Order: sequence, then C-alpha cells, then structure tokens
Amino acid sequence: IINGQKPGNQTLFIAPQYGQCLNRFREITTHYEFRPLILSAPKQPYPMIFWKTGAITFFRSWDNPDNIRSDWMHEIIFDEIQHHSVKEHEFYQVLWPMLTTRRGNLIISGQFRGQNWYYDKFFLPGQDPQRTNFKSWSHPSWTGIYFANPQGAAELEIMKLQISPQEWDQEIA
Repeated sequence: IINGQKPGNQTLFIAPQYGQCLNRFREITTHYEFRPLILSAPKQPYPMIFWKTGAITFFRSWDNPDNIRSDWMHEIIFDEIQHHSVKEHEFYQVLWPMLTTRRGNLIISGQFRGQNWYYDKFFLPGQDPQRTNFKSWSHPSWTGIYFANPQGAAELEIMKLQISPQEWDQEIA
C-alpha cells in the first residue's frame, strides 16, 4: 500500500483472518484518493491491487502461513499481529526470507496485550535511538480518526462504561 506508487514494487498486506484482509482491500479500492491510482483490483484468487505504476499489493490471511510463502516482497504490512494465531517461529520462517532478498520493509500493527515477542523484538528496538533500522510508536485508539467526531466521542463514553478498566487500557487507552 505504502509502496504502491513505486514502479514495480510488491507489497503484501497480511491480517490474521480473511475478512480483515477483505475489509482493508475494500477500504483502499473504494477510497476516493486511491481509486484514480488503481489499474485493476481483482478479488480472485485472492484480493490484489494492480497500481497504474506497475506496483502490486497482495492481500492474504494468516489462516495458513505456508500459503503466503513467496520469493520476495519489497514491503510486508502485518495488521493485528496480537492475534493468537500468529506464532513467532512461523512469522520468521515465512516472512523473513521474503523480505531479505530485496531488503524489504516490515510494518506491523496491533496491540501489545502485555510484553510479548513482537513487543520485545520490534517495539523496544524501535524506541532505541541507536537502532536506526527500527522505528516504533504507540498511539491510543481513542486518538484515531474513527473517534475524532461527536459520534466517536459518544461511542467511547459508552465503551468506557461497558468494558472493564483492564480491557479499556488494553484496547483503547
């Protein structure tokens, strides 16, 4: 997605479940800023965006990591990495070889839900100014665009009343 404007680049967007991938695919292909940049966007055999620049963005689920294997990618975006199906050893076995061939970029997003392998291996190094090959940041959900209007603020207030303080801290704060 990010490298979609660089001619010939290949980007892989991964989410734990197919429905999550399909949602991101639809958001991008229907967005008014992206539509003029898209050459085609077939959904079969799996969602892909062919950009007018010659770049391609693939959308795949982590349901069966072995089905994601590929020769190389310029960029991999892994959303919702905190999902229970994402195992560290599979992550490295499947994704690392795809990135090393082209010295590609890896972008991961999700919630920490405590200190875990991706917190230790990616977030913490990104906080160290000496580690220039890592960058990481943290933003609370309530600062996102979905909550930046009166309806979103009202939804946050309802959520705060209905979920435990622990869930609030984990999911929203």
